[in-house]
Amino acid sequence: MPTGTATPDTTTLEVEDGILHWTNEGFFISVEEAKGVKRHAENALGRVDGILVDNTGAGGTWPTEIDEVWGKLMQNIYGEGLPCTTVAASAANAMHVNRLSRKNETDDLIRAFKPGEKGEALDFVAS
Repeated sequence: MPTGTATPDTTTLEVEDGILHWTNEGFFISVEEAKGVKRHAENALGRVDGILVDNTGAGGTWPTEIDEVWGKLMQNIYGEGLPCTTVAASAANAMHVNRLSRKNETDDLIRAFKPGEKGEALDFVAS
């Protein structure tokens, strides 16, 4: 498989009702795996109305080098004008994602929600 296309076993990406549902079951992935996820997500951008990332089954936080990959992906999602939400594994993770979004000036379309707020997150991307 070419560099940057492999996705980790802990990640699934599926399109349902015009929403890309991206589920992470773990935060310990390589930069190459993160680039693979990024590529798969970017390939879906023209076919979806929004993105819902579910991190409720993952623990910890993304390593800094993975945050850099996600920051670039956030910019691309924002450039497409698509809403994107993350249902975080904890309130602290939600604050971290929102901090990244503010840093990248994408917080009008890219937000995080606490565990248990998946309905609110889905409403945000479906609106």
